[in-house]
Amino acid sequence: MPPKPKYTPKPNPMLGYWYKQYFAENRHELSIEPAIASLGLPYRYQHLDLSLKIIMDFAMPTIKLDIEIDGDSHRRVDQIRDDINRAEQLKKKGWTVYRIQNEDASADPFGCIDRMVLELGLEVKRIK
Repeated sequence: MPPKPKYTPKPNPMLGYWYKQYFAENRHELSIEPAIASLGLPYRYQHLDLSLKIIMDFAMPTIKLDIEIDGDSHRRVDQIRDDINRAEQLKKKGWTVYRIQNEDASADPFGCIDRMVLELGLEVKRIK
């Protein structure tokens, strides 16, 4: 009987991109993270979804919420189109995408999350 061939996984280019994103410190994302954590729900920072080939800034899998912190690049027409397409892909999988501008995330992180909770009708109690 011939030996079984060794399985060698093909490298996924998304993993390299995710690695760069995960370890690149974005001050706006870092400033809003305590406000997201205060909701008391499990979340993942820079969550990679290989099935869709996307990275979510803050994924809250238990309520299927993707919180995106957007900078100036998200105001470009091509990026707006990509963001809409991505949100539609996530919606098909039952996710909601909520976008917060960089400036707002840094200036009033807890206020941004309070507005999100109200706008989305989430039933959560903040951990103090």
